[in-house]
Amino acid sequence: MSPLLQALLRAAQVLAGIPDLSKTIVVVASKSGGTLETLTNEKMVRKYFEDKGLDPKKHFACVTGKGSPLSLGLFPRATTVLPRLLRDVFLTLCACRVFTH
Repeated sequence: MSPLLQALLRAAQVLAGIPDLSKTIVVVASKSGGTLETLTNEKMVRKYFEDKGLDPKKHFACVTGKGSPLSLGLFPRATTVLPRLLRDVFLTLCACRVFTH
């Protein structure tokens, strides 16, 4: 099984285990904003929220780099554009996990 398919299956498992999506914030973190896996997962999670009747604009935030396609207003709730050095350190050291309220 390809790594991309494994990631999608894992994301689907995580989503199915969230007890209340209405209290969930999704943080998309990508330095370039163009990584296939990140964009594919973001689309899948966005569709999942839409299918559950939730507006992704109220549940998605983003951490990315200047000039990234993700910094162009796709995430009206919050987009943080970090300076290059800080961005690289943040995305290298962050532990991306699912937290629910």
